Parts: sequence; structure tokens; C-alpha cells
Amino acid sequence: MTVVSPDMTGTDTPGGTVSGLARAERLNEVRRSGLRAIDWSPDEPLAAAVSKSTRRSA
Repeated sequence: MTVVSPDMTGTDTPGGTVSGLARAERLNEVRRSGLRAIDWSPDEPLAAAVSKSTRRSA
């Protein structure tokens, strides 16, 4: 199973920063559980994020 997590957080406000930290912790929990997690920025094509993730885990 693979989890794709779009990053909709920002760092331009304190709330966005806190949301980003919480999101990062959730992604780490998913990875610690043994699942693959793709940290995806909607600014990049999804296929590119998947490809980059595949190269890292190989």
C-alpha cells in the first residue's frame, strides 16, 4: 500500500507552520508502520513525485 499525501500547508503563517509540522509527523508515523508514503507538492506532477519516491526507495 502507498499513501500519497498532498502538501497543502504553508509556512507563511504560524498556523501553516504548525500544520506542516503535524503533517510531517503523520507521514513519519505512516512510514514507521512500514507503508510507503509519498510527500507530494501539488506544484509538481504526481507522476514525477511517484517516480522520485520510487528511486529513493530502490
